Amino acid sequence: MMAELSEVAPIHWVVLVGIDYYVKDRCLQGCVRDVTGIQHTLNQLKSPAPVNAFVFTATTPPDRSIGYPLEDSTAWPTYDNIIGALNTVKDRSRPGDLVYIHYSGHGTRLSSGQMALVLYDPDPRTPYASFPGRLLGRLLQRLSAKGVLATLVLDCCFSGGILRGENLQGVAARSIDYNLYSDARAAQEVNTLLLEVDDHARRNSSIHPDDWLVNPEGYVILSATSPHETAWEMVLKQTGEPRGALTYFLILALNGVRNRDSTPTVGAIYQHLHALFHVHWPRQTPMRYGNQEMVFFGQLRLPPADGFVSILKADDGKLCLAAGEAHNVQVGDEYAIYPFDFGPSSQSREPPITARVAEVQPLTSELVEIGRVHAHTRTHEIETGWKAKLVTAFPRQCISAGLSRAVRDDLLFSDTREQYPYLHLSALEDGEEGPACTFNVTVNQRNEYEILDGSHHRIWSLPTIPRGGTKAHEAALGILQQLAKFKYIEGIENRTPDPTFEKSFSLLTVPAPEPAATGSFEVGHGDEWGLVIENRGEANLYVAMLNLGPSWQIVDLFSDAYMSGFIVIPPKSTSTWEGAANKSQEEVRLRMEVPETLRGVGGLNRCEDVIKVFVTNTATSFSPLTLPEIPLDAKDLIHNTPQGYRNSDDQLTDFLQVLASGSQSRGGPSHWATRTFIVLTTFDLGKG
Repeated sequence: MMAELSEVAPIHWVVLVGIDYYVKDRCLQGCVRDVTGIQHTLNQLKSPAPVNAFVFTATTPPDRSIGYPLEDSTAWPTYDNIIGALNTVKDRSRPGDLVYIHYSGHGTRLSSGQMALVLYDPDPRTPYASFPGRLLGRLLQRLSAKGVLATLVLDCCFSGGILRGENLQGVAARSIDYNLYSDARAAQEVNTLLLEVDDHARRNSSIHPDDWLVNPEGYVILSATSPHETAWEMVLKQTGEPRGALTYFLILALNGVRNRDSTPTVGAIYQHLHALFHVHWPRQTPMRYGNQEMVFFGQLRLPPADGFVSILKADDGKLCLAAGEAHNVQVGDEYAIYPFDFGPSSQSREPPITARVAEVQPLTSELVEIGRVHAHTRTHEIETGWKAKLVTAFPRQCISAGLSRAVRDDLLFSDTREQYPYLHLSALEDGEEGPACTFNVTVNQRNEYEILDGSHHRIWSLPTIPRGGTKAHEAALGILQQLAKFKYIEGIENRTPDPTFEKSFSLLTVPAPEPAATGSFEVGHGDEWGLVIENRGEANLYVAMLNLGPSWQIVDLFSDAYMSGFIVIPPKSTSTWEGAANKSQEEVRLRMEVPETLRGVGGLNRCEDVIKVFVTNTATSFSPLTLPEIPLDAKDLIHNTPQGYRNSDDQLTDFLQVLASGSQSRGGPSHWATRTFIVLTTFDLGKG
């Protein structure tokens, strides 16, 4: 039953579409879960206005031959059902209303070249019904023209039958071959769908078929890939469940950004989203189109993140956390458990019990007791309604590397995990399905170890290592361990940030104030890129900056100019003396270059630098996070493997424990925050 329209408050319209079941073939597995997860997240948004939600899903039946999904026909994501919902939104929405549309399913390209969404069709003769993207674009433009704020999320790809890498382990592509009947039907029904057709735009062949997507006016789009890339389903390591990468990381980004800002903009969410992809799923680059200053889903405000999560107690006495994978809960996370009436005025701030997450489900997690602060408190005394607070600032997440059958006996030993704690090696048979890995190792035709990325493409900034002998496999494992630490450090963020501290500083990029649609800041070889860091608080800030470079090195940028490895930014001067200088801002400029050793290697003319900024309220050196450069010549590794590749793990682990512990500074508890920026530098090979 839809909520009654308010005459005053803006209406929030939600249209969610998740399609796992396609009658003939290419069924997906994570789209319905996507919709369930995003619906749960949207329900947590704080909104005084009514929300009108249309949810259409197609769950694959146990017997696929029956020809229809498990849901009632009124909830099927058919052409007619979705058109009806969109027409309702178009006709009944008013200026100031807010619209959120989310699609998880297959994408395709029509004969005209434009992208289209592939809907479920119960007619066995025509198992697919395409929904041309240009029609959706016209709807969004019409909504924008009447003052409606619209956000569109597309977790699909638009590559048609071009399924690059479709043999990747543990993933499925979200695209499907173009269907002629679908296109014909869509063309016939244009006038009954949404809007009148703009004949001038149709005739103008100079307009790109996806112009509505890449050049939105008055609305915002988040897409899983660029218009000609492939979107994949990923298999979650903790639950083994497939999910759409965009939806999964969007939910994590929403939960992560809410700790910093109660009204996050699309730009802030996208930057966090892009960073998550870059670390955990680099085979895809999510795109943002439209005004990045628009608050996500219009003017909705996220509830304040006080850090507490409800505890549920099952009949068998097990403790359950009312948060799961959708909230970025991970196995091994530790929580402090408090009574339901605990608050800031409580006499004792010590938790009666500490617990660890033993198992993670989509929306809940199982806790096991690991410690008791007060001896008289027992687990059986905890009741539903108690609350838990995360005390793990960041978890130990191993970075995965897949070993082909040809190399697993060379590199996989019983003590590998102990010797390389940041690395998780997976041995898979050729053609076997399993979890997708961040890196992969194979043997090339020259009998060399060759390291590939998650899409099984060679990483040209890494050497190949001649196979044979202890030194060879030590060098290969040493590189993999450094890659794992590199990606782990890139992904470090404070999962328990202090909101007040987050507001005490700002970072502005120069000269470009915002990144490209890919999320990266694009510069030419020799150009400058930098940051203006401002202290908006009342105490000194300490800023460290690391450059995670294209040769897999991590450099402390302030270690040379500042022996301490950080700069100190004082608060704004309160002095009334006219000569008092305001040093509450610091500008840092970097000259970006493509290293000479990488120019033209593998035909490439560009490189990536990840700039990671740490802001703290106490003097902290981040030198334990530095890593040496990996040379392109394998001889340098085999004959003289640098100590940094293998034996710096204890130093890194000890530093992370100190950072996570939140030790006391002179003025009270320590606080820290991170920001990550990706800079793409291009070199003109013609001028080289």
